[in-house]
Amino acid sequence: MRQIKQYVAGALLFAGCLLGAVAARADVAPVMSDVTLGKADAPVTVIEYASLTCPHCAHFANDTFDKVKAAYIDTGKVKWIYRDFPLDEMALRAAMMARCGGADRYYGFIELIFKQQLHWVTDKDPLQALAQLGRFGGMSEEQFKACMANKDVENAVLQSRVNAQKEYGVDSTPTFIINGEKQAGAMEFDDFAKTVDALLPAGAAKPSAPPAARPNAPAPATPAPKSSTEAPPAAGMSSTTWIVGGIVVVVVLIGGIAWFTRRKSAR
Repeated sequence: MRQIKQYVAGALLFAGCLLGAVAARADVAPVMSDVTLGKADAPVTVIEYASLTCPHCAHFANDTFDKVKAAYIDTGKVKWIYRDFPLDEMALRAAMMARCGGADRYYGFIELIFKQQLHWVTDKDPLQALAQLGRFGGMSEEQFKACMANKDVENAVLQSRVNAQKEYGVDSTPTFIINGEKQAGAMEFDDFAKTVDALLPAGAAKPSAPPAARPNAPAPATPAPKSSTEAPPAAGMSSTTWIVGGIVVVVVLIGGIAWFTRRKSAR
């Protein structure tokens, strides 16, 4: 009987460790590649390089981007790509949190971080304030800590800055790369429209005036992406595969215990 209890305890311990490993893998699902908005074949591609602690970037995100999105991205004229260019440690940490939110919530987190920038950046403990913002967006404290410790995510954010410097000579934020041409500094809607309209094919309808800005509203409990995105394929085995494998192992162990018991009783 003592041996049976040892078998059962071992099986339960193994299953618990296996499910714990699955949960740990699910804690952090970083976005490691571009997440785009708009039509893939739009005639104009805009790459925005921004730092999440940059007030000029926040101004563009909070006051101008919605107008650009409504006039150009949603209408199929512009494909938009946001990339990280952290200017300081807290910008790096904020970018890591956005990436760890996953592709479906990536732009929602970017929007949330910019809208609340003044509050968390000026907090006496900005990292803790950022963690609280993450929980508001659906990221638990454990998930946040795992994200901050993830060197792959950290390196991906830092590499985004290195690539921007090498490819486009980016040295400040915000910087926009519009069909390969660099435009440094925050752009108001009229300036953006003038630049993009000149690149649209002949005959393309061009907005005559910016759409009305929506009123400021509290950020949602779980930030939603501005448009649908395709998450990059996850590396390794899926969580479902791990769970099924764990169940199979436990079933096999329990079967072995039952066989062992019957054999001992027969003796």
